[in-house]
Amino acid sequence: MKQPLTLEHFEDFFRLLPERVASERSWKVPMEEIEARNYDINAVNPSRKSVEDTRMPEELIAIIEEQQAEIAKAIAKLKEKGI
Repeated sequence: MKQPLTLEHFEDFFRLLPERVASERSWKVPMEEIEARNYDINAVNPSRKSVEDTRMPEELIAIIEEQQAEIAKAIAKLKEKGI
C-alpha cells in the first residue's frame, strides 16, 4: 500500500541521523551492491516481512457472496424508497 509521506514519517530518521543508527525502517547497502545492481537505488527494505494472503479460494468466494448479499439488501432498500 502506497501512502504519501508526511513530516511524521521523518521524525525517526532525523532522530537517528546524527549517529547513523539503523532502525526497523532503515538499512544500509554496501556500495558494491549498488554497483552490482547497475546503480538501481530503488528502496526495498530487506528486513520487511512480506504479507501474503493465505486464504483459500473457497474462503474468498464465501466473502464475496456475503458482500453480494449485503449489496443486494441495500439496493432493495433504495428501490423501496424510490431512489
